[in-house]
Amino acid sequence: MPIRLHVARWSDATEGNSDFMTDWIAPVAASLRPWAPLTVFLCTIFVGALAVLVAIRVRERADSRRENRQIRKLERWTTAGVWSFALLVVITLVMAVFGLIPAPVDPPTADPEASLDTTGSPRATPTVTPEPKVASLPPSDEACPAPGDARLEERVELEVYWWCTGPAVAAGGGWDHTQFQLKVRLGITAEPRAAGSVRIGTSPPSTIRILVPYADTLHWMPPTKTVAAGDKPICVYVDGVPYWAIPPNINDDAQKGPDGSWNFASHWEPGDWMQSDELLSPGEYVGDRSHAEQPTSPGQRGRNSTDLVFTVPADAMDAMYGLALFDTGTGADASTWTLLDGCLQIERCMNESNRRHPATF
Repeated sequence: MPIRLHVARWSDATEGNSDFMTDWIAPVAASLRPWAPLTVFLCTIFVGALAVLVAIRVRERADSRRENRQIRKLERWTTAGVWSFALLVVITLVMAVFGLIPAPVDPPTADPEASLDTTGSPRATPTVTPEPKVASLPPSDEACPAPGDARLEERVELEVYWWCTGPAVAAGGGWDHTQFQLKVRLGITAEPRAAGSVRIGTSPPSTIRILVPYADTLHWMPPTKTVAAGDKPICVYVDGVPYWAIPPNINDDAQKGPDGSWNFASHWEPGDWMQSDELLSPGEYVGDRSHAEQPTSPGQRGRNSTDLVFTVPADAMDAMYGLALFDTGTGADASTWTLLDGCLQIERCMNESNRRHPATF
């Protein structure tokens, strides 16, 4: 025959009885237990103070001429002290005894999900949906390929001569505080010993892109003409880390802000450098380092034909990896791309020394 073990609860053993210990003393003990240490401490202070007082009184008696009267006072003080001490000792003992009596504690309730039903099979555990995490997992290789890397071949050099930031404009005409504009004046030089030409076009898919950390959702809100052009951010692995490679805004896609001013616009015109085919042969370059020392009219800021403007989510500015020049071929499949060069923030690509007022370049 199977043996069943039953453990009685405290309430089972005392149910229906009006036991004095559990109905009255135990609750009182539970309420007094926290005060027992304080009572012992106060008793110790009181006894010490009483001993000091008695010593003072004894010394006063020896020095006093009215010895009999002092003796009577001393006897009264001593008697009161003894009775007070005795009372405190009794209270301390009572509280100590009460402290040894355990207060009734309700037994823990069994976990219903761990119990068995009448058939002996475990009950189904409800599904718990985990809370979303801030950090997202890297995308799969299929969703975020790693382009080829030809930086060590040194076919081309990408530089940021000057840079600045400015506000973005929302579709309704107000300032969009979730975005900002990054304006850069670039210099690109094809190395004299490079094999073959280098494409530097910004038509989709753009060869020049800014790299920001990858996230499952990228809140990218460029101007309307840039959206209509069809280029878009593409996920790529660079140096073993996934990034969004964001294309620049198309030329002249400036927007008027709520104060009536216009924000930045790209002016990418390789034809101004005799490179209308957007191809740099070995030894050729585009870019003008000159700039104005103070804000001035556009004609005094140097040649702006290598100015690019990027719309970047505001929360990606501090973690921006840098600018990259890709050989994108003619397709948006990043697995067929090749990274030619980069101007990276870890190498201080954009810093305070090359930051300028927007109206100086």
